[in-house]
Amino acid sequence: LRPIPGIGQVLPRLTVPCCVASSGTLDRIRYALDVTGLLGLLEPHLFSAAMVARGKPAPDLFLHAAAKMGAIPQNCVVVED
Repeated sequence: LRPIPGIGQVLPRLTVPCCVASSGTLDRIRYALDVTGLLGLLEPHLFSAAMVARGKPAPDLFLHAAAKMGAIPQNCVVVED
């Protein structure tokens, strides 16, 4: 498991809120972010498909994350790895 090159430098410089919305479990998300050195940059804004009725490809997880982050879905950007 390796982070996308440069992401550790980009995340702290963002001027907008960001989060992780993943199909994995929260334990798996935390583990992956910890291994890649990104956990401290993104926690506590971690969202799992287990938090919604329908996971990807349904939009439920992204809509849930946007709502919890106080964001308007139309103003959000999703970056897939």
